[in-house]
Amino acid sequence: MEAFIAFLLGLASGLVGGISTGGGLISIPGLIFLGASPITAIATTRLSALSNGISSLYEYNKNKQVVWRRTPIFIGLAIIAGIIGPNLVLEIDEDIVKKIIGGLMLLLLPLLIFNKNLGNVRRKTDENHHLIGYV
Repeated sequence: MEAFIAFLLGLASGLVGGISTGGGLISIPGLIFLGASPITAIATTRLSALSNGISSLYEYNKNKQVVWRRTPIFIGLAIIAGIIGPNLVLEIDEDIVKKIIGGLMLLLLPLLIFNKNLGNVRRKTDENHHLIGYV
C-alpha cells in the first residue's frame, strides 16, 4: 500500500511540477508522512528535480530563452549551495527540520495558489534585481 501511495505522490508531484513549479510541496511532506526522514525526502525530491531541470533546459534552449551569459554564475551558486545546504541540514535536529519544512510550506502555499501568474509574466529588470536574484 505504501508503494502505491508513493506512486500517487510521485504522479501528483510530477503533474504539479510539470505544469508550473512546486512539486516539492507535495513530494517532501508526502515522503515524510510515509516515514522517510526529512533529509531523505529532500534528497529524493532534489534528485528528481535534476531530470526536470535538464529537460526544461533543453526546451528553453530550443526556444532560445536561455540567457547563457548568466548560466556560469547560476552553476557556481548551485554548486556552492549544493555543498553548504546538505551539510547544514545534516547538522540540524530532524524535528527542527520538519518544523522548518512545514513552516516554509505554509508560507509558500498561499503564494502559489493565489498568484496564478507567478513566474509566467516577463518583467524588465535592472542589475540590482539580478543581484537579488542570485542571492
